[in-house]
Amino acid sequence: MNIAFMISSLVLFVALGKKIQGNIGSLSYLTGILWMIYVLFSYVFMKEYYSFSMIGIIWINAAFWVMLLMERLGRKKATSKFQCTCKTTAVSKQSWLYLKVCLVLGLVAFFYQISLYGFQLSSFSSLSTLASMNNTVAVARYSGNGIVNNLTQVLLVFVYAAPACGGYAFAYSDGCVSDKIWAIATVFPAVLMVLFTNTKAVVLGAGMLWASAYLVAYFSKQKKFLKLSFRMVCLLLVICICFLVFMIFSMVLRMGEVSQNTLEIALRKFQIYAFGSVQSFDWWCGEIYRPEYRIGEATYLGVFDFLGLAEKVQGVYTAGIGTSSNVFTMFRGVIEDYGYVGGIAYLGIKTFICGFCIGQMYVSSRIRPIMTAFLVAHVFFLVYGFFVSPWTYMSYILSIFVFAGYLFTASSRSIRVTFGNKVLI
Repeated sequence: MNIAFMISSLVLFVALGKKIQGNIGSLSYLTGILWMIYVLFSYVFMKEYYSFSMIGIIWINAAFWVMLLMERLGRKKATSKFQCTCKTTAVSKQSWLYLKVCLVLGLVAFFYQISLYGFQLSSFSSLSTLASMNNTVAVARYSGNGIVNNLTQVLLVFVYAAPACGGYAFAYSDGCVSDKIWAIATVFPAVLMVLFTNTKAVVLGAGMLWASAYLVAYFSKQKKFLKLSFRMVCLLLVICICFLVFMIFSMVLRMGEVSQNTLEIALRKFQIYAFGSVQSFDWWCGEIYRPEYRIGEATYLGVFDFLGLAEKVQGVYTAGIGTSSNVFTMFRGVIEDYGYVGGIAYLGIKTFICGFCIGQMYVSSRIRPIMTAFLVAHVFFLVYGFFVSPWTYMSYILSIFVFAGYLFTASSRSIRVTFGNKVLI
């Protein structure tokens, strides 16, 4: 019965949502489909081991229907008197320098981090030494003895900002192979970081920022959202499989030993890591939640923690009775802040603004930095939100501001880099 409801809801969303979205397309439509598929798979994989209340799942479905309608209203408000002009054809040359600087600083973050723990590049020479190093760092981090200072925090911002710049730039790389390589290479610092520190959220966040920025950049350039071809679906499946293998491998490394036993343990843990958040959120909604209305504190915990108005603890949440993990999706924070009805209203208002931004970008022939940064942040919020609100962490918040700086550079033709009397860029 529950599976039938979720499948029916997904089919209706796909069919009716396509009519509601109009000709421009819809971020809420794409992310809504993604979320409904994810919820369905989570239920199928977890129902044998944990109970569901279905309240949280119904709330998620209702939220995306409201977001779909509000985005459409926002787009209509922005485009009712205008027509699409011409496509945005290029980013400035200076923006590629900005991207490369962010990439270099991201690599500096990795090298500085391993130096703090006394390791060298030779530690990556074999699986055994890599596993030993990985385990050492993981133990230190989870015991509260991880080495963190102000410089590591600042440099970490560029580990995330670089992929955002890279994803956006990739849409404008066209046939230039070197530009494509630079755009893809922006994820490399995050890959190195997860091999060293085993913080899976680093590579997940970097990958999602890259994809979010690319999706918005594609629309900004082509004036339509990306359509998935059979070839692209196959490519995405290959990427997902490679990513899953990489994540499971990183879990094995974290245990300090590469063996059949650690692989089996990692596979069991990965099932909960990948799909447990929906079950935990759904059970929390039905059995644990009590209204408290924190008015932004849970969703934007990074800001409140920075200002000293709240305290962020390791893991953010703790697992409750009946929940499969301590991960509850970003929707828990939204409901804690605004309640069931207020939470949907909050998401609806945000999505209305997104729709307005999409409409404005549709009729504009130039890059709109603030609107673009807002859209990328919203998409990132929805996709990273499978785990928790990304705004729980100041590094993600600051990376969006650094990315906004890239967008201003990308849209400007007046910036020049000179050396003496020679104009370099």
